[in-house]
Amino acid sequence: MADAHFIFNLTEDLSAQTLNTWMPGDRWVEEKPEKRVRTYLDSFDWRLFKANTALELTQGKGSYRLTWRELGSGRVLDERTATKIPRLASDYASPGLRKRFTRLLGHRALLDQISVTSDTRSMRLLDDEGKTLVRIELRQDDILPVRLDSNVTLPTRVYLFPLRGFQASFDMTLDRLKTRARLEPAAEDPLLAALKTAGTAAGKYTNKPTYVFTPDTPTHEAARSILSSLVDVMLANVEGICKNLDTEFVHDFLLAVRRTRCILDRFPGTFEDRALNLIRQDITWLEEAVTETRDLDIYLALFKDYETRLPQNLRQALSPLSKFLDRQRVKTHQKARLALESPRFKTLIRNWQELLASEPPCVASHHLQSAGIAMAADRHIREQYRLVLEKSLAIEPESPINDLLDLHQRCKRLGYLLEIFRSLYPDKAYSAFMKELNDQQQNLNQFHDLDLQRRALHEAGIAMQQDQRILPVWLDAIELLVTDLTKERGRVRKAFIKQFARFSGKKVRKRFQALCREKNKPQEQGA
Repeated sequence: MADAHFIFNLTEDLSAQTLNTWMPGDRWVEEKPEKRVRTYLDSFDWRLFKANTALELTQGKGSYRLTWRELGSGRVLDERTATKIPRLASDYASPGLRKRFTRLLGHRALLDQISVTSDTRSMRLLDDEGKTLVRIELRQDDILPVRLDSNVTLPTRVYLFPLRGFQASFDMTLDRLKTRARLEPAAEDPLLAALKTAGTAAGKYTNKPTYVFTPDTPTHEAARSILSSLVDVMLANVEGICKNLDTEFVHDFLLAVRRTRCILDRFPGTFEDRALNLIRQDITWLEEAVTETRDLDIYLALFKDYETRLPQNLRQALSPLSKFLDRQRVKTHQKARLALESPRFKTLIRNWQELLASEPPCVASHHLQSAGIAMAADRHIREQYRLVLEKSLAIEPESPINDLLDLHQRCKRLGYLLEIFRSLYPDKAYSAFMKELNDQQQNLNQFHDLDLQRRALHEAGIAMQQDQRILPVWLDAIELLVTDLTKERGRVRKAFIKQFARFSGKKVRKRFQALCREKNKPQEQGA
């Protein structure tokens, strides 16, 4: 494997004959020109690109060549041949590479982001025994017409590949190319050049848009800006959900739906009541249509964890459960796809976008335009924080499970509001309080997930009995798993008492008070 690809601009023609003239005594041979298709792979949200890397796939005869390199420097992180295109981190056989891609990609799939056709000429420097010492490629790339109305030719690049064990030959070749051919390092990485030419904005998508408001931004203007961006997030994920590209499309879609509901609950005067009520009903329907799929994605992602919870002799007995959940996931995905392709969804989006573009209702117009978003956000965040504390203080060891699940939702809404209105708060005070809230959320998230899983797996066992012939050992494995999840839920609930004692204590209360007080300080000084 080469350690780096040295990429240069080409100012004049280069051939094996020219190289042999420049380097007497050396033997350069030129291979038959080839036309190759090169595709850059990345996740939908460009996670490899954001990590300053590029994954290039070259199609060969019956195989693929994968080159993962740093952008700009050309340093090769990994290079290998594959018989099929790896789409998920788990598709990589190498444990080290699988771990690195898992850290970067999570559950996201690698998609074809942009492709080029390359007219490629390859030249090799051979020793007396015919061994390759150095390899050079000249690539003339055209962006495929699928991106543009017609082919667009990019500048010719020279790729110089050093081979391990032959550094002296490489250094000599590099020196001659710089002095004789006057090669200069490419000012722009080939991927960046292709993206710019195609008009593709890599890394633009985010599932959590950043909002920048001034304290006196009108409330109705801020609310509509937030809701408009959340519609954009939903629409950006529809195709990925329908094509079932990876599980994160459903996650991001649901996050946008739930944030939308959170904002609508707190800024109802932004819209006319009757129109808003209809939108609310459709958004609730939309959330229900995709939630089941998201839940099953979580169960299936946790399956290895489920197996480790059981004795070795019972782990194989969970295999039918995995297949059952897979079948259920297919059904729920079909339900979600039909909803997103339905006339009802298209009508919802059209009506919602029209409503977002409309003027606020006359009754509320003056108040919404005169009141700044800082005051409104502060009021809602304080109210949500008060509800979280009241709900938490009412929870006792004997309290119903639903009380903790309800608190979990209240904490999530508080987090949504703080994240959305972050620009209105000082960074230091915001970060200090959010750390405390996230610690509280981590405990409640774990409790919620364990409760959801144990109930779902118990119901799956019942459904499997009705759906097919089932061996007793299968049910034993499922019930043992449910029992283990129930015990862990109990441990997490006990940990909640200690966690909440901190969250409701004086130190965290002061951090919350400082958050709002510091935000208002500039206004008070100005007054």
